[in-house]
Amino acid sequence: MNAQSESEQRYLLFLIASFVDFDAQLMFNSGETSAIKIESELLECSVRFSFQIALILIAGFVASLAGVTSSSAQSAENITLELNKIEPVGNDCLLTFVVSSKSAKNLNKLAYEFVVFDDQFRVQRMTVFDFRELEAGKLRVRQFQLPETKCEGLGRLLINDVSSCDGSEVDASLCTQGLTLTNKTKIEFLN
Repeated sequence: MNAQSESEQRYLLFLIASFVDFDAQLMFNSGETSAIKIESELLECSVRFSFQIALILIAGFVASLAGVTSSSAQSAENITLELNKIEPVGNDCLLTFVVSSKSAKNLNKLAYEFVVFDDQFRVQRMTVFDFRELEAGKLRVRQFQLPETKCEGLGRLLINDVSSCDGSEVDASLCTQGLTLTNKTKIEFLN
């Protein structure tokens, strides 16, 4: 092996060794450049480097779990609004809702603006349903009567906006992003 290629080989080894964090200076200065010695050192560094990468990945995974736990705790606070039943009452239609809160905070007033669509999905009316107060962790049933509306003519019920979301230390996002809808009727119910 000529002197120039040996020098290049030693420099390359020094760069690789610096990257994978083993004692390149000792090897570089001692002049030990035999293939067996290089292979042995690189194998040892590879194991150390792999271990370091594994530790970084584990740390990242643990950090992501902490973030998931934090966001899960936030998203666990929600309001569930169920359209439970629609039934005719004379010329009117009675809507029955079951509402519950999985928040640690009481709501003094909860109201949503609704859009009522007919079975051809044309807007029939807009109205506000006031669900009143909602205690933390409680389940409540609320009924609203739509005057001069045939239940069989309803096609869709849309929550258009939050009209009121009032409570001590209540984040308004509880009533928007924290809203979960369920439906036990044949009409569409969405937000």
